[in-house]
Amino acid sequence: MHTRFLLVGCALAAAPWTSQAESIPAHTSVQVRYERMEWREFDRNGNKLLKESGPRVGLLWEHETRGATWPDGLFRALAYLGDVDYDGQTQLGQPIESTTEYHGVQAEAAMLFPVAINASSALVPFAGAGGHSWLRRLDNTGGFAETGYDEWWVDLYVQAGLGWRAHLTRGEAFARLGVRYPVFTRVEYDLTLPDGTNDASVEPGAELNLFAECGYRAGGYTLSVYAEDSTYARSDEKTYGAVNIFQPKSEQQTIGLQFGVVF
Repeated sequence: MHTRFLLVGCALAAAPWTSQAESIPAHTSVQVRYERMEWREFDRNGNKLLKESGPRVGLLWEHETRGATWPDGLFRALAYLGDVDYDGQTQLGQPIESTTEYHGVQAEAAMLFPVAINASSALVPFAGAGGHSWLRRLDNTGGFAETGYDEWWVDLYVQAGLGWRAHLTRGEAFARLGVRYPVFTRVEYDLTLPDGTNDASVEPGAELNLFAECGYRAGGYTLSVYAEDSTYARSDEKTYGAVNIFQPKSEQQTIGLQFGVVF
């Protein structure tokens, strides 16, 4: 939903096609990001099991190559953390309110295929791949003293989409819309099970995920807004002793702001 709203504000420009867009140099940027996130999990009947919501902060490094050779390239690396509210239940179904910590890293690379619209702007189809790993730590504040545990997520994905950029009198405007499709997702739980096992792991199912971003860079600075909608289908169950472990259907939505320096 956040992604769809952002797309309305980032409507792509339309103009007559020409053979050459104005050359814009390569750049590297370091950006601080602030986002609001919401994580929800659902049972087989679509009933909500829990909801987490709150702020996260991060640091983003980005490098984009541009030159005479085609295609261009985009490389990104991100680290983030946050402490968000948890409103849900224990594994035994007892309602509970607590907090959840997030610590994550993400890296991706994409090839950009700019196609001129006019002398100063271009459409930019792109395709690439990336990886996202994060720790979801269900804290022991507010009642999780005996039921808190850690989840380690690993998500490897391919991505594709369409971007737009325009060289203005002062600076450059840009936007992009894309989809990500997980090719491998794994969740490892750090908890003690009745059979003495200290950890368990499952592999949630793949869903098509959306992301969008639009912004402006000028005078050595860059500012953008972004949104992401991610869904992970319910995993198969694994049995450890008398306990069946699975990851419920999970959804995450984020919307945020990025600001940084360009050099």
